[in-house]
Amino acid sequence: FFTIQSNLLAGATTLLLAIRLDRPSLLFGTFRLIGLVAITVTGIVYHVALSGLLALAGFHQLANQLVHTVVPLLAVTGWLIAGPRGQATARAAWLSPLYPLAWLAFTMVRGAVIDWYPYPFVDVTRLGYAKTAVNCFWVSLLFLGLAAGAAALDRRLPGRDP
Repeated sequence: FFTIQSNLLAGATTLLLAIRLDRPSLLFGTFRLIGLVAITVTGIVYHVALSGLLALAGFHQLANQLVHTVVPLLAVTGWLIAGPRGQATARAAWLSPLYPLAWLAFTMVRGAVIDWYPYPFVDVTRLGYAKTAVNCFWVSLLFLGLAAGAAALDRRLPGRDP
């Protein structure tokens, strides 16, 4: 699931920053931005398109809210407040959609082989390839827009080295 992977990416890059804040490489900055944007997309897509699909209770609902609401809010808030600045570059923003596109390619191939898709908006069996492609286009556009927005905002937020 993209949800689990985005939580892991956001958590792993945050943990690496907690261990050592100075990580100036393009590779790390790109993965940091991917984690930030992917977890943001997770929260948005869940609350816009997926939240009403399952009736959960108890610990299932708690876990669901943690991965779809709490972690996205904490990740974005932490990035806005603490940064670090200078990692969300325009180049990282252009590279960041490679991850969701790779996830999508894997999901489509795997789904065709085992006839199972993790989310209803990518369920080719139910929607067909054309509708699935349109859905993926909009999510990809959201991803790229958020990455570009984060890169632009990163240049304007306090805490960036002159």
